[in-house]
Parts: sequence; C-alpha cells; structure tokens
Amino acid sequence: MNTPELVKVVSDITGTSENSTKAVIDTLFSTIATVIAKGDDVSVRGYGRFSAGYWAPRVGRNPRTGELIKIPAAKKITFKAGKRMKQA
Repeated sequence: MNTPELVKVVSDITGTSENSTKAVIDTLFSTIATVIAKGDDVSVRGYGRFSAGYWAPRVGRNPRTGELIKIPAAKKITFKAGKRMKQA
C-alpha cells in the first residue's frame, strides 16, 4: 500500500476529506521524524516503537572486486512491532 492508497482508505473509514486526511498523515510522520532526529523514541502503545540507532563504522568488501572498503558510521531508524501489530 502506498501513501495515496492509505489516504483513501483512512478517509473512507473516518468520513473525512482526502486532503485533510493526507495532512494528518503527513504531519504524523514528519513529527515522528523530528522526534527521532532529536534522539528520542516514539511509542504507540500496543502498535510499536520507532527509535534511532547507529551503524558502527566497519570494514566491508566490494562484491565485484573483492577489495576491502571502509564503511562509515550511519544513522538508522528501527521499528519494533507491538502486541496488536504482531497479532494482526
């Protein structure tokens, strides 16, 4: 399911316009991104938790040439599903 399909389904269920539903969904995810960028977690009880983490720098191998390469540290975002999400 992509964003327009999600907007359509939610707007049909809630009886609101697609424009206002899209605004709410966009605001929800931008807020989650902002909070995670600050280093905090976002928990939605029963559904899951978004959190920030880091990949440590490491040495990898170029699969084409076999050459060793340095892979820099990087940010990552994880989602751990909650009970309701797992049951679904």
